[in-house]
Amino acid sequence: MTALLGVYRDGAAIAWSHVAQLAVQGGYPADLLVAVAGNLFNAVEHLAQATLEGYLEEHPSTEQSHARDELHALLLSGRADLPSVQAQASRAGWVLPRTAAIVLVDPDRDGLQRMARSPGQCLTGWHAGAPVSIVADPQGPGHRTRLRTELTGVGAVIGSTVAIEALPATLPLAEHASRLAQAGVLPADPVFVDEHLDTLIVHRDPLALAALRERCLAPLDGLTPPARDRLIDTLRCWLTHMGERAAMADCLHVHPQTVRYRMRKLREVFGPALDDPAHRAALTLVLVWGAPASDLPPDPVVGRDPLGSDVLPGAPL
Repeated sequence: MTALLGVYRDGAAIAWSHVAQLAVQGGYPADLLVAVAGNLFNAVEHLAQATLEGYLEEHPSTEQSHARDELHALLLSGRADLPSVQAQASRAGWVLPRTAAIVLVDPDRDGLQRMARSPGQCLTGWHAGAPVSIVADPQGPGHRTRLRTELTGVGAVIGSTVAIEALPATLPLAEHASRLAQAGVLPADPVFVDEHLDTLIVHRDPLALAALRERCLAPLDGLTPPARDRLIDTLRCWLTHMGERAAMADCLHVHPQTVRYRMRKLREVFGPALDDPAHRAALTLVLVWGAPASDLPPDPVVGRDPLGSDVLPGAPL
């Protein structure tokens, strides 16, 4: 900063030297020269002041920066009381918001840099070896849209919006969402935790979910993998679209006649269990909310029948 301000002064002196030389050669009056000089050096002074203020705004003092780090640690400690937080926020020069949310970003992308560009609106630091930001008032007017725009492409997860003292309790769920996003279960970019609570709840206990999934889909175990996958996709679409055949056909990219054929196969395999509300709810849980990334519907394979065997040209798909 000192060097830059020196450049401003040197530039003003050189500019004035050229202006003065031209003014003397042109025979301009002295009062005009005085006015030009005053305007020139006044403009440079304003430029230097604006530069310095901008630099200080983007680079808080060492003391204030240290206070912000302490505030960040305090808010995530789980041991903070409101008076302590208020006092530390005052030292850090951070306006304490009514609500806040945790933001997790991939350290290998530029998410940290993006979050750090708005020091007045967020606190950025490290917690348990991972980058964690605290963003103020994420539910404010236009704030969610801004976050969605600024954090696209950096693997960001925005936690639940809570009172400032409740932030630590939201961290485990945000970390859980981050793991699911990395696994492809939550494909949104960025991920807002409050938009995926159903999926997060279902995947909270992977062992229990896997056991339930195995039990619910046991009737399909005797089929070949291609046939099993196609019937699972059909069953998921049936549950999602409440049996609406046209919507299922669009979902599966097949002819409605194929949907009818597959549903007949499913009823042969599952029997009356498909009409049992409790069993249907369990199937919805494991196939809709609890579907692993590897279970996402594959692209349709033209020329294959619903159970995986080859079909003759012209046969319904």
